[in-house]
Amino acid sequence: YFYYQLHQPQGKLGYDYFRKRELSDETIRRFGLGFANKTSNDLYQYLRSKGYTDEILRDSGLVTMEERGTYDKFWNRVMFPIMDVNNRVIGFGRWNSQIPEFPGNHDL
Repeated sequence: YFYYQLHQPQGKLGYDYFRKRELSDETIRRFGLGFANKTSNDLYQYLRSKGYTDEILRDSGLVTMEERGTYDKFWNRVMFPIMDVNNRVIGFGRWNSQIPEFPGNHDL
């Protein structure tokens, strides 16, 4: 999902960030780098459309569900998947997308 978003118009900010740091398209692909766009519930809507229940999404830690609504944990930031020894995604590193330099990234 995040890799796909990086190659969409809304992911241009993240793609440009990686390219400015001289990461090739091959490196971006190989490491599955991506972008969580500015829409605060886009991942939630996408996963719901794929049949995932609110319970599964809440338990996954990818979304926050509150009385005011449901929000993606990651939005408006570049994403770095963390892989286990079997090449499965087990978490994400992220970098706040205050382009061009992403200041104030205290959540890494």
